[in-house]
Amino acid sequence: MKPSSVPKPERPSSKASSQPEPPIVCGGGPGVGALCTVCDVPVGNSEMEFEIEFEQEGGGGLDNFLVHRRCFAAWEFERRNGRAA
Repeated sequence: MKPSSVPKPERPSSKASSQPEPPIVCGGGPGVGALCTVCDVPVGNSEMEFEIEFEQEGGGGLDNFLVHRRCFAAWEFERRNGRAA
């Protein structure tokens, strides 16, 4: 996976900080073949799949994303290091 293929974390922040908010729900389990939100490659049943959820702006529900473990790690690295635009 090329670093440029990792989307920039662009979740809204309620804090006076440039760091986006972390997901409000994060869980994991065996993959079910769904496409990874980060790399568009299916997460196979022999791989760990992470499910992350963010509160929608205005409290309208949750946005749900399924990602590979390594894709989540890359996204989290970008989020924590302030590379969100």
